[in-house]
Amino acid sequence: MLSDLAKNRVHSEATKTLISRALVGENNPFYNKTHSTESKLRIIEANSAHPVYVYNSYKILQVIFPSVLTLAKLINSNHSTILGFINSGELFRGEWYFSKLPYNISDIPLMLNFSSIEFNNLISDMKKNSHIKKAVFLYNLKRDFIKKFDGVTHTKRELNITHGIIKIHALRNKPYQAYIFS
Repeated sequence: MLSDLAKNRVHSEATKTLISRALVGENNPFYNKTHSTESKLRIIEANSAHPVYVYNSYKILQVIFPSVLTLAKLINSNHSTILGFINSGELFRGEWYFSKLPYNISDIPLMLNFSSIEFNNLISDMKKNSHIKKAVFLYNLKRDFIKKFDGVTHTKRELNITHGIIKIHALRNKPYQAYIFS
């Protein structure tokens, strides 16, 4: 019964103005303060569905991001693109794997501090590789790694092999002349 009385109460315009001005500016307890980096991370983790584990092409854990959105903003990508690469397990921009869960429970990230030089270099590299849609890896017939190309077009130019041949042999995982494409 008391809850019904509270629901039906209407504040006057004057009261609404007083309430809104009560905690504005210097009256606000958080005035002139900022959240610490630790607090920001806790807030992001609380609002995130899951962390993102970032591995290099050798599947070595580089860093753990607290959320997909945090990673997407830092590397100038978008949420759905990152989720697509998490779900497909494909290389992102020819160099990194993303995962919701660690590949090995014992994996420890190489970068624990988001303000480190290594972390900034990783973000910079991810941004620089935005032109790479799908990298092509070249192997000899013994499956020894030869070279990594930024894409089929770069492979085509350097090896003088048509785009179609590279794509077909990469998809089928079949050798072409002395090469295996992946």
